[in-house]
Amino acid sequence: MSNDKNELKKCLRSYKIDFGVLCKTPCSKEETKEYKQILKEGGSLPEGVFAVEYLNGSLPDEFYTVTPAGLDDAEIKEYLMYKKLSMLKTVKNCLVFLAGLAAFYLFLFLISMLF
Repeated sequence: MSNDKNELKKCLRSYKIDFGVLCKTPCSKEETKEYKQILKEGGSLPEGVFAVEYLNGSLPDEFYTVTPAGLDDAEIKEYLMYKKLSMLKTVKNCLVFLAGLAAFYLFLFLISMLF
């Protein structure tokens, strides 16, 4: 159960970073060297420091910290609402384009059937 909870937290943190609610700040070269040494010795990273995970399972070469974007709850809700509206507008524009394309091909088909 705790493994699922950790995976859900990772996923939630990833979504927050993707949508700009949290800021991902890369660690300096000195910090990266220190964190790599900690992981080689079998230790765990300090709280708030995360490793970039690779699919091959090798030791990470990059580390980052996550900081809040500086927005309160109402501003985050407003930001996400506008983000949703922007995505809906994009979907609408794609549908209008595809409908216009379909109508154009239907028109061409009807013209070709007449002649």
